[in-house]
Amino acid sequence: MKGKHWLKFGPSFVLALGIIMSSAIGVLTMNSAWLVGAGPLLFALLLVAADMLDSRLRGESIGPTRKALFLAVVFLVACGIVALADPTYVAMVIPILAAGPATSILVYSGGRHRACGRL
Repeated sequence: MKGKHWLKFGPSFVLALGIIMSSAIGVLTMNSAWLVGAGPLLFALLLVAADMLDSRLRGESIGPTRKALFLAVVFLVACGIVALADPTYVAMVIPILAAGPATSILVYSGGRHRACGRL
């Protein structure tokens, strides 16, 4: 396999790393009302970074798409709503809430549907 073949998996790795790291940060900061937003904020930043990397790999401009920015904001708002109810629940909902934006960024990148075999 050529080296460029593995570059296509870059956005997937970034999002997977984002989910794992933000969940770990959410668990570590569960008892701190002020630091509980660090995990969701990290995932939102990595979501936008993965979208920018995907755009770059497709040869387009490196800026984030509106879709990625919208999903990052919605993710942060949803985690904020959960944190208002009980900050300890944020660590539990990060992987669940992160799966939606991650899936939509990976599957529908570039405005076209990719078959699973061509990721």
